[in-house]
Amino acid sequence: MRSLKEHRQAVLAPEIAGHRGRIVNTAGDGLLAEFANVIDAADCASVIQARIAERNADVEAGRRLEFRIGIKLGDVIIDGDDILGDGVNVAARQVVRNFPRSAAHPFARYLARRRSGPRGIVGGNGVRPAAASPT
Repeated sequence: MRSLKEHRQAVLAPEIAGHRGRIVNTAGDGLLAEFANVIDAADCASVIQARIAERNADVEAGRRLEFRIGIKLGDVIIDGDDILGDGVNVAARQVVRNFPRSAAHPFARYLARRRSGPRGIVGGNGVRPAAASPT
């Protein structure tokens, strides 16, 4: 648990904020964040995976924390400080299908390469990064 908190403080929180995102909720080893657009979400996911890999380089294989991150484009319902809706649910389910050290949805990676596109939702585990709110 200490290692997870260290990763959250050193990598996840600053990268999410630095990519115009905000942490919406945490639960256990999960995290849900919201981003202004899907490009910021995809870029953040890629940077987080790279930084976690760097931090894990000198850690024994059985003691490494490896994160799965999923991105879902879709609308969300804003309820106070929380976000709800199918987009959040699908992003959370998508994480289960991803491999450790993976990031994003293929369409989100495509949009990130193009540097344009709609707003979307990101989800991940080990932590669960993210969701992006609609305009």
